[in-house]
Amino acid sequence: MIYRAVVLAEGGLLGAEDFPHLTAPPTCDLHQGVGAREARNPYLGLDGHIRPLAEIEADALIDALDRYDGQMSEAARRLGIGRSTLYRKTQEGTETPSSHQQEN
Repeated sequence: MIYRAVVLAEGGLLGAEDFPHLTAPPTCDLHQGVGAREARNPYLGLDGHIRPLAEIEADALIDALDRYDGQMSEAARRLGIGRSTLYRKTQEGTETPSSHQQEN
C-alpha cells in the first residue's frame, strides 16, 4: 500500500489525501435508522431536506481552501475548476444576501 501511495502521490510528501480509504467517513450501516444516515449526508439540512446548491458549493469551496491551506491553484485543481473561477466564486460568497437580492 505504501509503495503504491508513493508512486501515485503528486507531491514530495505523503499526506492524508493519499490514503482516502483511511480518512473517508464510515459507510452507512443499514441497521442504523434513517436519521443516522441523514446525519452524515452533507447535502441535507437540519430539517432533513436537501440544502440549496449555493450553500453546498460554498461549503465545498471553504473545505477545499482549508484542506489546501488557502492555496487557490491547488484547491481549484482539486475541485476541477479554473483558478479564476474559484477566485470569482469566493468573491461572490462575500456578498451580503441583501445586496445580491437588490441586483435581481
